[in-house]
Amino acid sequence: MTFPSDTGGRLEPGDEIRIVRLRHPRRIAAFVAVVVLLMAGAFIAGRYVTSPTDAALRGAGVTVSVTTVVEERVVSPGYALPAALTEGTAFDVTIEEAPVESSATASPAEGATGPSASGPATGPATDAADTTDSLTAESTSQRVVVTSPSLTVGDTVGPGRLLAEVSGRPVFSIPTSVPLYRDLLPGMSGNDVRAVQQTLIDLDYRGVALTAILDTGTIDALARLYRAAGYRLPHVAPGVRGLAIHEFAGVPTSDATVLSVAGVGTTLSGDVALVRLQTSPPVLSAQITAAEHDVVTVGETVTVATATSGPLSTTVLTVGAFSAGDGSAAPGYPITLAVPEGLGADPGSVIQVTPAGESTAGPAVPLVALRQEGTRTYVVVADEDAPAQTDAASEDTVPAGISQPSGSPAPPVEVDVDVLAQADGWAAIATTDQLPPGQRLQVEP
Repeated sequence: MTFPSDTGGRLEPGDEIRIVRLRHPRRIAAFVAVVVLLMAGAFIAGRYVTSPTDAALRGAGVTVSVTTVVEERVVSPGYALPAALTEGTAFDVTIEEAPVESSATASPAEGATGPSASGPATGPATDAADTTDSLTAESTSQRVVVTSPSLTVGDTVGPGRLLAEVSGRPVFSIPTSVPLYRDLLPGMSGNDVRAVQQTLIDLDYRGVALTAILDTGTIDALARLYRAAGYRLPHVAPGVRGLAIHEFAGVPTSDATVLSVAGVGTTLSGDVALVRLQTSPPVLSAQITAAEHDVVTVGETVTVATATSGPLSTTVLTVGAFSAGDGSAAPGYPITLAVPEGLGADPGSVIQVTPAGESTAGPAVPLVALRQEGTRTYVVVADEDAPAQTDAASEDTVPAGISQPSGSPAPPVEVDVDVLAQADGWAAIATTDQLPPGQRLQVEP
């Protein structure tokens, strides 16, 4: 549009207004159409296309169920434990003072009765012949010498066993818990008498009562004990027979094993034992970790070997309480194992403990599927029919790429399991119909 120049830009009557025409109107229309299309495309893309971040934000409020399955596989602990030989404990029976009476030895014609014999084995505690014997016997110093052994290596020794004849008189075993400290005469009383009576009762001698008084029934039982071994009850006072303290020696257990016996003619002393007893056997000592604690149990069969012998099967005897260890020992559970025959080890031998036999395939589950509640171990069976759960703030379903969420199923099914072995993140479990191979288990939540 132009204006006349002579009017200073003002319109006057009669002036004409001219409109300049666009030179390319179609191009302008096409440009506008393209802009409109681009804006529409951007709107549609923003409405239907989501980024990974958007998907993660949408799934943030969804509970995702993680499951696994029961598999048939070999789960072998695969441990190799160093062990050491620990020698058993021994007990020496020593005799330092010999009995002085020798006239009470029974002749073979007097016979013997067993521990269960009833009725008196001797006459009254004193009689004319006994009085004569005791009055003529002289108390003289004697050497403490073995005159006849009664045991051999390997024998088992319990209370009431004849250990040997020393200086012509018998020496019997008696529990170390019996507090013998004096000779006992008829009519004496005390805890030592009661303990002797209890020992005779335990040995099945009849006619003995726990009176704590050395009565006729107790004297008769002692006489039977002596007569069964071929001896007579000794005199402990002129004309009186009773229990002579030096004819009994204490042993700490009822099943000690004889390691050595002094031979005939051996002079005994505090340094020379009459009998050496093994009161506890040698064992193999080792230590297991917390991971091995579930598979190395009391009674479990394992294999041991040395550089020169084995492998040999043996049994776990004990599993001790957990020890935190110190600077010289690692934390763990101490165990003991029986020493198998033929191992041929000594305290300095290098011994290795490994699982016994070859493991076989069986039902197994990942360790992450196991749940613990006190002493109970169990798994949770997955509910595969649970409805899909959606975000409470949206009607949209969970985006692709996210596992199907759990819904609101019935209470979970829990199945108790017995763990047999653990290794490499898996636990072998005892076979049960409730957990066949392929059964899905819930891990989380």
